[in-house]
Amino acid sequence: GWQYNYANTAWGALVYGEAQCSGYARGMKALCDAIGVDCRYVHANAKASNPSHQWNQVKVGGKWYILDAQSNGFLLGTDTWIKQAGMSWDTKGLPTCSKTDYKR
Repeated sequence: GWQYNYANTAWGALVYGEAQCSGYARGMKALCDAIGVDCRYVHANAKASNPSHQWNQVKVGGKWYILDAQSNGFLLGTDTWIKQAGMSWDTKGLPTCSKTDYKR
């Protein structure tokens, strides 16, 4: 269960391979920090489809994108993230994400 193996921590995600969204988001933040990728930890607000969900924003190619390690959301724009996941969050203090998904 989520209450075991430090599931809300980076340790749970990276060492035990078992975590809740918070553990995966913290693990992703730790990995990004280790390799010099700008990364923020984000928490949903009360208007979200899942108000307790957490994920990351990462900077790639000079733009910010959504990265959700738990649900395979990789370099999504806010338009996709809001439409697919129904997420909303307080953006105060966070960089503005691209509205469109990452494209090479």
